[in-house]
Amino acid sequence: MNVFMLVSVVLMAGLINASFQVAPGILLLLYHSSLGCNITGKTRALASSYISGVAYMLLLTLAAVILLVLGANLGVLIHSLVPAVSVSSGNFFVSAILLLLTGVVALILYYRPSRSTELWLARPVARFLARRAELTNSNTEAFSLGLMSVVGELPFSFALMATVASFSATLPLGYICLSLALFTIASILPLVLLRAFIRRGKSVIDIQRWRVKEKTFLKYFSGIALISLGLFVLAFFVLGV
Repeated sequence: MNVFMLVSVVLMAGLINASFQVAPGILLLLYHSSLGCNITGKTRALASSYISGVAYMLLLTLAAVILLVLGANLGVLIHSLVPAVSVSSGNFFVSAILLLLTGVVALILYYRPSRSTELWLARPVARFLARRAELTNSNTEAFSLGLMSVVGELPFSFALMATVASFSATLPLGYICLSLALFTIASILPLVLLRAFIRRGKSVIDIQRWRVKEKTFLKYFSGIALISLGLFVLAFFVLGV
């Protein structure tokens, strides 16, 4: 596998992860609560701490998944269950199946059937995160909220992380560090852009209206992109097309 292929897959996985809406939704709630008190400097600090928490947890979680893939001997297990899959393709087979399943679930369940941007999260969890965003008034709490947002999105982001881990595990350590950096940067890009837009004068209401308007696009983009990436991995790295 060449570096171009690794970079392409990692960036694609990061951009798909960036299309998920738990982290941006919580950041908007954080802005809404803080801006209501007209504490501009403090609001910027809280937003920066929140984004740092998201980036740190993404980096930590992806590193843990890579270590899990490196330590697990999935190739032998998958080959024993599905003899058509070679030992060397075991990790890719698992990643492809996870991507396909997650893509289908994302198309059906990611957004609740309403005119708002309500997500798949259980109502108690959604209320808890919303309440924490409203009560957050320190950088430490904002950082912790960023950590929680990544954990809340794991049912959908895990397949992407497993795919990045499968590709990274076949390359030297330096490329693993590159994968960690690229995936994290691509994933937090919407949060950085959102912060920049608000700093330049865009209102939270305007951004929320855009999210509601583009909800269908975001849902189909993430779902179809997950399925497409899964088919790509299955065709080229499992079946050897």
